[in-house]
Amino acid sequence: MQIQNPLVRVIAGISLIALAALLFSFTWRTSWSASENIVNAVEAGMNDTVSGLTWLKIVAGFICLTAVISGLATILSLNILKMFTGLEKQFVFALPISTVALTPLLGAPTPLLPVIVIIVCVTLRSEKIARSQSKATQQGA
Repeated sequence: MQIQNPLVRVIAGISLIALAALLFSFTWRTSWSASENIVNAVEAGMNDTVSGLTWLKIVAGFICLTAVISGLATILSLNILKMFTGLEKQFVFALPISTVALTPLLGAPTPLLPVIVIIVCVTLRSEKIARSQSKATQQGA
């Protein structure tokens, strides 16, 4: 889905960015409280008391954040995003970036995940595109 009207594209983009920021902060705060609960329980030698509802909030926030970032990647018309199809955009951009919201639970190196995934995927896709273009050039000559 490509929006042709620039004004609609700007309004949709700003709305999705605001929604992504809201979902990111919600997921971060919820995972932070679960992480604190787990750390306190381990230090006290008890089982953690993170409720099922808290885990459900974390999962729902993560899924919604992934969907919003995926929508934002669809609206943006950047050359790097045009290299990937819809489902690939979710796995290359939306999921890794959404994972950063789980940093309190997963640990400090979590923000490195999207950087590594995006760099590797873009590099591999660029090489694949370059090879297919060189084959097309050789066949055309």
